[in-house]
Amino acid sequence: MQLALVFDDIEMTFLDLSNPTVMLKKFFLSATMLALGLSAATAQKISGKAFLPDNKPAEFAAIMLMNAADSTLAKGAVVELDGTYELPNPKAGEYYLHATLIGYDKYYSPVFTYNGGDMTLDPVKLGVMATELSTVTVAAKKPLIEVKADRTVFNVEASVTAAGSNGLELLRKTPGVVIDNNENIQLRGKNGVEVYLDGKRSYMSPQELANLLKGMNASDIEAIEVITNPSAKFDASGNAGIVNIRLKKNKNFGTNGSLNLSGAYGEGPKTNAALNLNHRNKNLNLFGNVSGGYNEWYNTMNLYRIQNDKVFNQRQKQVSEGSPLNAKVGADLSVGTKHTFGVLANVNTNFNDRSWDSESRTFISAASNPDLVDSILIASNLITGNNTNANFNFNYRFADTLGNEFTFDADRGFFRSTNLSFQPNFYKNADESEMLSMRAFATDTPSNIDIWTVKGDYERKMGKQKATTLGVGFKIANVKTDNTFDFFNVIDGQNVRDIQQSNHFTYTEQVNAGYVNFFTPLSTKWSLQAGVRMENTHSIGDLERDPSIPAKPEDYVERDYIDWFPSAALTYQMTPMHTFNLTYSRRIDRPSYQDLNPFEWRLDELTFRKGSPFLKPQYADSYEFKYTAMQMATVSVSYARTTDLITDIVEFDATKPNQSFINYRNLASQDNYAISVSSPTPIKKWWNGYVNVTMYKSIYKANFPEYQFEAETPIAWNFYAEQTFNLPKGFTYEISGWFNSASIWGGSWLSEPQGSLDMGIQRGVLKGQGTLKLSVTDILMTAPWRSYSDAIPGLVIRGSGAWESRQIKLNFNYRFGNQNVKGARRRATGLEDESKRVKN
Repeated sequence: MQLALVFDDIEMTFLDLSNPTVMLKKFFLSATMLALGLSAATAQKISGKAFLPDNKPAEFAAIMLMNAADSTLAKGAVVELDGTYELPNPKAGEYYLHATLIGYDKYYSPVFTYNGGDMTLDPVKLGVMATELSTVTVAAKKPLIEVKADRTVFNVEASVTAAGSNGLELLRKTPGVVIDNNENIQLRGKNGVEVYLDGKRSYMSPQELANLLKGMNASDIEAIEVITNPSAKFDASGNAGIVNIRLKKNKNFGTNGSLNLSGAYGEGPKTNAALNLNHRNKNLNLFGNVSGGYNEWYNTMNLYRIQNDKVFNQRQKQVSEGSPLNAKVGADLSVGTKHTFGVLANVNTNFNDRSWDSESRTFISAASNPDLVDSILIASNLITGNNTNANFNFNYRFADTLGNEFTFDADRGFFRSTNLSFQPNFYKNADESEMLSMRAFATDTPSNIDIWTVKGDYERKMGKQKATTLGVGFKIANVKTDNTFDFFNVIDGQNVRDIQQSNHFTYTEQVNAGYVNFFTPLSTKWSLQAGVRMENTHSIGDLERDPSIPAKPEDYVERDYIDWFPSAALTYQMTPMHTFNLTYSRRIDRPSYQDLNPFEWRLDELTFRKGSPFLKPQYADSYEFKYTAMQMATVSVSYARTTDLITDIVEFDATKPNQSFINYRNLASQDNYAISVSSPTPIKKWWNGYVNVTMYKSIYKANFPEYQFEAETPIAWNFYAEQTFNLPKGFTYEISGWFNSASIWGGSWLSEPQGSLDMGIQRGVLKGQGTLKLSVTDILMTAPWRSYSDAIPGLVIRGSGAWESRQIKLNFNYRFGNQNVKGARRRATGLEDESKRVKN
């Protein structure tokens, strides 16, 4: 007995009840093809057979009919159990055949001409996959989104609207990633995301990372990878997962390069120029890039605070400007066939001092009559300074033909920051005709962070087919931070140091880690990966005050602890087109360095931020079940429990009733449930896209001695979609958008929905060597944020704000030199788990 589905005059037989196994396989295949908009017809066709190396049918191999002119997909099919396939109703034209099957080499046929009718092609013969490919014979455009077993990859170059964007804007476009109003990064509703740059942990706070990414142009970035459950080989930090930003490293043979020019305008100008150069011969690869520009950024923030029977209605505008300069240079030298040595230097700094300027007005009234203003606080804050972040790496790699591979990395990184601020506060009466009082403050806060790491990784492939892999490794990381906070009262134009609020804070940390990781196929369909990582951490936080001030318990905090971080992944490949994964990992997030320092950073004298030396690391246990269909569409269900969740909470001191401050504390726990669906959408040969939907629910619990609360999100969801249309005369049009529903952030803030709709168009110029792109972001102006908090007894806050989300962008890219394709060596350095914790 059979059941058939009729769709658009096409009959698809998809349930064969006489054979349950075949029925199940065909049901999954048919449902997936229907969801992706693929169709079949019965009139005229191109057909053939596909075989494995042992001449058995290549059942469930993906067969793609590609247009010879531009390598775009024309038709798709799946090989049947008897090895046959059919491509119905193709248009007349020139094509080539592309076939893929997991575990086998990709197949490309010669170009052929189809004139209509029925056509039978020569049999497809799939070869055993080799470990390396020395050449690529067909140059195909990368897809916008690649969904892999362990990660999702956002290929920046494939996006039209990405051109001219900075790195932070690109993160907003990345599926599953959310940037909140404080520019913190969330993944599937969870904080604690680790951001890596070229495989190195960035070691910066959300604010410093946001500043760095704002100064980084799309032309600097090759791809963004989202890794939700990293294996034991990765450092254990990051309870929500890892976002790895891969910077461009020229991949071509010979001498070549590219020039990229971009400009954007919202409320202020943003410009960038980037030059990439590469020279490669048989044994040596020299590469480098440099980029720089000028940026102005405008932000607004409004806070309506009810506290101690008073209302504080604050309106603030912030302006920042800077001239970022990013440079990267490196070399790889191959000695014989087994040894490769590499050096790499990466520097991010500014041409001149950057500045951050804020102006605010706070209208103060009684809560019983909020419209009757008692007084107004007029405040400003001007911060000038410079940041320099530099990393240097030495790498050695050994690999032989017996399945042995060893890599060694030695890294030196440093971060230097200077910040001078001037913060006057003027209190006036309601009509601003009379000065009630005035106080002015200044700060000098230099920060130095030094990082040293060494690590080694060894892998050995075992078994007759070399299918089993054993990996072991170690890492030693030493970090020292030196932070000075000099606070001055400005009296008669002179800075008078306030010894009560000034301090010197040093923090040292050493982490010694080792891991073992094991992968083996259990059968032809089942495979297992399991591993464990051990980390020993020793840290000292030392706060030095003026000798006249009595010491406090939090001035000196020393910790020494050992943690174990297991991970495992079980994979079942029902067919090459249908794969199921079950994963588990345990992760840790340590506090950022400045969050451990109790000194204060002020917006004005009523609102500020301070750290806590008693912050503990947060731990997360994550479970995920994932189904992948057609090597494209994925559905994942996940659960994670985080204990001692680090978050920032707005609180107040009863002895200072008008002040409120952001304090970093450990919540008791967070439980996060999520389901995510994502898939490319190849609708027509000229119309492709990608869709991702993530739904999640989080439950937060706080159990502090002075108060407790429990917060539960509604069913929240994130949506991202991108559609690309190949138009006549070489034009490409793209429309994309993201949407975040109402949710709870950090356990105490209810955020309202927000989203963005972007459009762009591009065209190839200069005989295909150049590309010109024009785009507009946030056309509907729906990206500004709004939030509300009443979790803290005695304090209610309503907040809103916006940044320059609507911009018009123009980008030009020109490629020159030898364009023969040859893969460049990609490596992760040892500085992977330290940089994100730097904070400004």
